[in-house]
Amino acid sequence: MGDIEGDIGCLEFMIRFFQRVGGQLLVRNFAILAVSEVLTRALTFVAFAYLARVLGPTVFGQNEIALAIMMVAMLVIDMGFPILGAREIARRPHDHDLVRRIVSTQVTLAVVVVGVMIGVAYLLPIHSVLRWLVTGYGLSLLLWPLQIMWVFQGRNRMVWMAVPQLFRYGMFAGLAVILVRAPEHVTSLPMAEIAAVVVAGAVLGLVYLTGSDRPRWPVGLAFDRALIREALPIGAANLLWAVRTFLPIVLLGWLLTEASAGLFGSSFRIMLAVHGVLTVYINNVFPLMSQSSHQSPEALTVVLRRSMPLLIWPMAAGAALATLFGYTVIDVIYGDQYAIREAYLSLTLLLWTMPVIACRRHCHFALLTLGHQVGAFRCALAGV
Repeated sequence: MGDIEGDIGCLEFMIRFFQRVGGQLLVRNFAILAVSEVLTRALTFVAFAYLARVLGPTVFGQNEIALAIMMVAMLVIDMGFPILGAREIARRPHDHDLVRRIVSTQVTLAVVVVGVMIGVAYLLPIHSVLRWLVTGYGLSLLLWPLQIMWVFQGRNRMVWMAVPQLFRYGMFAGLAVILVRAPEHVTSLPMAEIAAVVVAGAVLGLVYLTGSDRPRWPVGLAFDRALIREALPIGAANLLWAVRTFLPIVLLGWLLTEASAGLFGSSFRIMLAVHGVLTVYINNVFPLMSQSSHQSPEALTVVLRRSMPLLIWPMAAGAALATLFGYTVIDVIYGDQYAIREAYLSLTLLLWTMPVIACRRHCHFALLTLGHQVGAFRCALAGV
């Protein structure tokens, strides 16, 4: 614990940690992922700020509801396989049978989930535009299993985690600006999403298939129960997060109005941008937490005590500023049609949750580093 007990800040400690255990490769990988995450979040935020202005609260709300449904469905298909797969590929980099099993199982799940998603959309008495959006975004999920970034994560080739994401979000943002010039053009957005996912999947597939051992493309239909049992705790925790995060938008549209969902969605997008900063930071500090937990629980406590204030206080300050200038922030980003009390209250409440979320994420990852996955899942189940 000698390196930890000294009077140094968390950032300096991180630098020492990288120099000691990671070398240039670790620093480069973290830099690639951090830059990629920031750029993709920025592209997404700019695209949706533009869409909010063009579509107006009601139509923007319809799109947000459809996207919320898509995100929950996507994590059912995801099922925690990327985390499981990356872990196993790190141990066996050329285990193409595992890639085939995971992708084939995800394809099967996608067919079932998308079928249910579209069927429910046509059974429920919802607006025809919303039905079209749910259907279109649902069809894009059939291509989700092709997003095999986790293979390259396991092989420590982080650039191929970053580049396809930049292609995907950059293409979606560009097509959104080109295709959507009026509220009635909102039906073009699922096509933009499908095109973006196809391009990202094609890039990943090309890199995977041109590897040194020339594997076959692992697409098929299968239902690997053993893999599902192993990945289910991870997938269930992720799904709980998605339900807690995106269900409010769906409920607002269902119980109140689609415009209410749009107003909340505009504030929610700002919160997601802030959450992206949290994600980048936590992903970078997680190896440090893991390393310190192997030394002793006390070492991990020191890291947590030094790390949490780096996020909690700036986020609290940001929430305070939003409380003071929230109307102006919303007006500048989305226009005066969103700068009303409903959106302002949503923004301030959401941003005041961020310091709590920052604390929670630290504690969640601390449990994982200590090997308490079941405890972490129980906390997620309890909403903690």
